[in-house]
Amino acid sequence: MRCKSAFAKSVANKPRGEGLYLTKSDIFGEQAMWYRRYLRIWPLAVAALMLMAPVESSVARLYKWVDEYGNVTYSERKPPDQQAEEIKVRTAPVSPSEAQEQLDSMKDKTDNQQKDRNFARTAASETQKEAEVFKKNCEIARQNRRVLENSSRIQGKDGQGNNYFLDAKEIQAKLQQSIKQIELYCK
Repeated sequence: MRCKSAFAKSVANKPRGEGLYLTKSDIFGEQAMWYRRYLRIWPLAVAALMLMAPVESSVARLYKWVDEYGNVTYSERKPPDQQAEEIKVRTAPVSPSEAQEQLDSMKDKTDNQQKDRNFARTAASETQKEAEVFKKNCEIARQNRRVLENSSRIQGKDGQGNNYFLDAKEIQAKLQQSIKQIELYCK
């Protein structure tokens, strides 16, 4: 009988009655066992190579060139068909205290921006309320003008709260006052 798989060979070679006791090498073969050992060592080898490789994270390369239209262009890749000037940008590592200062500065900046937004909202709300008051005062001033122009007998109150009728001079003064109020509130 001819067997093709390692499992079938191991089963065929076992004497009857011993059961199916298989080892890893019976199932996977010697080559597979070596491959599994290699997979355990492989991450360590990669880590060692990464530690030995030069680190260029602190240096970034930029290229600067002028295109045919006179535009200055900056890029991380050198253009294939033009001469480009290489610009080296170095970034210094940041200490924890500097990072905390930058973080605090950014937090202060965002807090100030939020205060400005809140102030702008409050100012807009107050402006809207002021516009409503101006509109109401405009309506009152126009109504007063209509009454002063169309009525001959207008009643007013003196300083003690007593009612009296306004004479023509007082009506004209009140009419001039209502015209000024219309100019002020009705824009």
